[in-house]
Amino acid sequence: MDLVRLSPVHPSTRDDNGYDISDHTDIDPRFGTLQDWDRFRDGPHERGMPLVMDLVVDHTGDRHPWFTASRAGDPEQPDFYFRRPGRDDGPPNNRGSVFSGPAWTRDPERDEYHLHLFSPSQPDLNWENPQVRAAVHDVARWWPDRGADGFRMDVVSFVSKNPRSPDGPVVGDHGLFADHAINGPRLHEFPHEMNGEVFAGRDVLTVGGMPGVDVRQARVHTHPANHEPNMVFHHYRRLIALGEEHPVIVHGRYAPLPEDDPRVFACTRSLDGRTLLVPANRSAEEAPLDLTEEPVATTSRTLIGSHPEPDRVRAPPAPLGVARPPLRRRARVGRIVTPPPATDA
Repeated sequence: MDLVRLSPVHPSTRDDNGYDISDHTDIDPRFGTLQDWDRFRDGPHERGMPLVMDLVVDHTGDRHPWFTASRAGDPEQPDFYFRRPGRDDGPPNNRGSVFSGPAWTRDPERDEYHLHLFSPSQPDLNWENPQVRAAVHDVARWWPDRGADGFRMDVVSFVSKNPRSPDGPVVGDHGLFADHAINGPRLHEFPHEMNGEVFAGRDVLTVGGMPGVDVRQARVHTHPANHEPNMVFHHYRRLIALGEEHPVIVHGRYAPLPEDDPRVFACTRSLDGRTLLVPANRSAEEAPLDLTEEPVATTSRTLIGSHPEPDRVRAPPAPLGVARPPLRRRARVGRIVTPPPATDA
């Protein structure tokens, strides 16, 4: 082991596993206190390993003071988020979110909509506003000042968005947002500015989590002359290829499965009669995933996973129209299973 990275450990409602942050400079009580973090920080440092934090600043949680102040119309925080009036008794445009459903949620307090490319509880920050960037820079200074050695910058390829609100081409129930929210026109400018304002002169590791970025773009982002992230996570390559081959991965309707076991996160995505099953095991032990209440096809195949495919993962074929006994799959991190379309008996 050469490095320790923490996923978000800040206060949040846990609507998206901690990525809906309500305070960027504190620790969620379920994980401890800032003093506990200090003691944890010292462990890797004593072993010669850097400690890297997740910097989640494409969006915040809807309990964050920035959002509550924006909602209240605080003149000190104008346009911190993307807020727009509705159109024809609906959202400002047809864009869908990563988690399915519209990318806009109406705020009854202001009779307008806020943009969220992920969960409704994760409103997107408006990086076009220099006050937003200054506030983000303050957060990015705060943790290295306390001893963090760097950041994995979450979905940083999303921070430059088209400030206008055009519709996107419709796939499934909603329009695509990618052309107006990924790799936007100021994407190089914003990280470059942060590097100069925050990281210049510091020994800080920065890794860009950049979905939608290809190898050519990644080389531009990480070229030393551009002063942007030191490196880019490129393990998306295989998933991007699968997404192009299987539209259900990108555009399928998202549905979380009940979390009866805290070790397991699982969801499905469905599109055009195909269902994608995504189970992930958060623990180091095998954990059962009960699919008794879920539709199960007679055959399935694994697209990608972090472990070899065991025989027990596959359900034995059953005659059409015959009820299948309860199926229990062993969930492991990164397993993605796509049953083929079900056939009516």
